[in-house]
Amino acid sequence: MPDWAQIISDALDILKFDGAVQDTLAELRGKWDAQVPALLDERFDAVGVQYMNLSHEKGAAALGQELSAFGWALYNLDDEDEYLFGLIPEEQRSEWERYCKKQGQYCHLMKQQGRKWGDHAKEQDPGALMPC
Repeated sequence: MPDWAQIISDALDILKFDGAVQDTLAELRGKWDAQVPALLDERFDAVGVQYMNLSHEKGAAALGQELSAFGWALYNLDDEDEYLFGLIPEEQRSEWERYCKKQGQYCHLMKQQGRKWGDHAKEQDPGALMPC
């Protein structure tokens, strides 16, 4: 059984800055690429480019959605001005959510609204979003 308390204490702290989804991806890779080699997949780079001119919330949700396609669940553990990310394998989601609820821990699954678990992130046309 995983050490859930340790996962919470080791969560990745990210400030919410619009347009910083590529920085967030770099932080996710720096923390978890050894455990989650899928983070190095070029699909994540494409998501970073597609969401770079959208809000950080939309970009983070897109990263979470893309992770779901690779069998990983990205959770935000802080409902304040920053993200506190935990990454859980898909098969441990239910157990993790029960633990968080029992502990009174805020626990929000990062995925795109209207997209099913396991679907890739919604594609965006970055050219349509660029100011020039």
